[in-house]
Amino acid sequence: MNFSYWLRQFTCGTISGLSLCVFCISCGALIATLQFPDTQAAVTASLQFPYTLGAAVAAMLVTGIIGSCYGLFSKDKLLVSGPDANSLSVLTGFFTAFLSIFQFSEFLEESIPILLFLSAIITAIVSSICAYFKVYKFIRFLPFSVIAGFLASSGFLMLKGAAKIISFNLFSIEGFQEFISNPWQPELLVGFLIAGSVLYLSKYYSPGVLIPVIFIFFCIIINLVIRGGLCVSELCTEDRWFFTTITDFTWKPAWEIDWRALKIDEVFQTIPFIFIVSLVAIFTTLFTLSSLEMSNNKEYDLSVELKSHTILSVLSASFGGFIPVLAIGRITINKTMGGALPAGIISGGFALATISLGSDLLNYIPKACMGGLLIFIGINLLKGWTINQRSKVEPIEIIQIILILFIVAWYGFIIGVFAGIVMACLFFVYTYSNISVTYLHNDLKVLQSSVIRSDPEQKILENFGQRAKVFRLTGYLFFGSIYNLENKLSKLDINDYDFIIIDFSKVSGMDSSASQVFQRILTRYSQHQTQWFFVYTLNLQNKLLSIQKNQKIETQMLLFKSFDLALEASEDLIIQKHQINQLSQTCFSFFSNAEQIEQFKAYCLLKTIPSDDFLVREGDRTNDLFFLKSGEFEVIKDINHQEIRLAKLKAGAMVGELAFYNHGERSASIRANCISEVYVLTEDSFKAMRNHTSDLASQLDFYVIRKISQSLLKTNKLIDSIV
Repeated sequence: MNFSYWLRQFTCGTISGLSLCVFCISCGALIATLQFPDTQAAVTASLQFPYTLGAAVAAMLVTGIIGSCYGLFSKDKLLVSGPDANSLSVLTGFFTAFLSIFQFSEFLEESIPILLFLSAIITAIVSSICAYFKVYKFIRFLPFSVIAGFLASSGFLMLKGAAKIISFNLFSIEGFQEFISNPWQPELLVGFLIAGSVLYLSKYYSPGVLIPVIFIFFCIIINLVIRGGLCVSELCTEDRWFFTTITDFTWKPAWEIDWRALKIDEVFQTIPFIFIVSLVAIFTTLFTLSSLEMSNNKEYDLSVELKSHTILSVLSASFGGFIPVLAIGRITINKTMGGALPAGIISGGFALATISLGSDLLNYIPKACMGGLLIFIGINLLKGWTINQRSKVEPIEIIQIILILFIVAWYGFIIGVFAGIVMACLFFVYTYSNISVTYLHNDLKVLQSSVIRSDPEQKILENFGQRAKVFRLTGYLFFGSIYNLENKLSKLDINDYDFIIIDFSKVSGMDSSASQVFQRILTRYSQHQTQWFFVYTLNLQNKLLSIQKNQKIETQMLLFKSFDLALEASEDLIIQKHQINQLSQTCFSFFSNAEQIEQFKAYCLLKTIPSDDFLVREGDRTNDLFFLKSGEFEVIKDINHQEIRLAKLKAGAMVGELAFYNHGERSASIRANCISEVYVLTEDSFKAMRNHTSDLASQLDFYVIRKISQSLLKTNKLIDSIV
């Protein structure tokens, strides 16, 4: 740490401290006069409000002093909290709620310190609860447009606050009308001149050096012109260009509060409002952290920051302060000028000096200098999160950012942020509804079950498999996303399909509106013969069962625990419907005549396998080929100590060809589901067949090759359909 580092910390801390003092006076004046924007009732009530300006400013200065030590508890030493442009909304909400209850009652001066104490303590409790239950994780779901809108709005609030500090609120209808009627406002002009100078020169010089140089230069010039008598016009009065002196600071720490003034009934009335204000304060802090993550390209441990917020809230309550909300304006000053924890401590020192000695120091700081610096920060935030985002984000997101900005300008910060969240939710619903929840749709010609069937049955499925339509769904189903599927189903000619299979096995969840859509679809086609097969998971079982209870559709709709079982059931029904004269389930259909079949049988052994017995076991080294004469088998494999069915074998199927030709281990076990008969062709018998009746062996070779190639072709079609 060299001299330049400490010089940077001092200059940054000085400017940040002056900014803190200015905002403390602004917040204190807001409390004392109750000049809330667009609240005539509050102005009327101010006539009976006895809380003095000095006591109000003292409470804000204490909050700022405590908040300047934020870096002691946080990993990021840039962070500070206290009165700032964005924390004004929390303060406004608190006193608006307070006056809504007490605006017609006579209450003591002690009531406000008590309520400030309670608000900070309740905030500390709520903050610690949010940290413990990890409520802060929800802030991670906020979309970019909302956070960018928050940052742009913070820039606007700084512009608004800066104009009000210098002269009047130029960025309001009343202020703009006043400006039109009297456009010659030299102090505003100087403020924008200072901001413009910093903006232009910051392209060539470091803001850490540039800001204090320009700040000091204009401070000297304005003091010489106004106080040196160089300008004697009515536009050059000291009260127009400099801050008013405040000496009557009434500091009320918790141990000096007259708790006898506490009225239990008043406390119980205000607790719900204080709780809401506490939530808003915590939300604002989390929102600020989330936006700083994006602007500073770093990730914060929100749990640690909430715990820091808890500690600062307790300290602020103890020493007579208010809820310490993160001050995005002074954090931006720290970032721009290279400030860290020492700068925060120095800024807190200015607030401490002000509360101890009065605001005499501020008398030498022109309003235009302080306001000009805030205008520079505000313009930077506005430009960075609106104009500079045009090439980085979608036009719809730019529109959302600008809408949030206008809502904040018109209705206030809190309403603007919540309106942004609502807009983001609506945009998400619209966007997600355009994303197909169907990741695969095909028919039984391509998508078939694991059942290995005879050639005649396979031929039927090839000819009529298109009469079973398959939809595999994914994601979360709600009223927006389900629209896509309903649209696809409405375009189908339902008479062309005997079965519609819908697989929900990869669906993460489904809301009630999506259930209603499926019920509507099934009711729409209840007069048709089409059957609907739904594949469910445990988390969707009750939802789908509730659809099935509808009497109009209960016979049309069947539920299956697995996709493979649903495919198998539809295949069986198609084969049953279209097979002619009960096709014989011969396993030797690849031979051209009965004589060849009998010759082939002579080389085979006929074995009977009892139910639940194994034909082969996984890992066996048996070089036998099996032809199923009757019965049924399952091909199973043990995966992570769980039995998985890979295939089902029915009469007429051939199995074991890979191990037979490759002489490898059996990759799975084959178990009989019932008493079954199989023809077994051993390796020795096959060699004898090749020597004596080579044409039979060649036909078998050709059949195996054809079977493998058909499987590969089917796999390729499936891959093409997915792509």
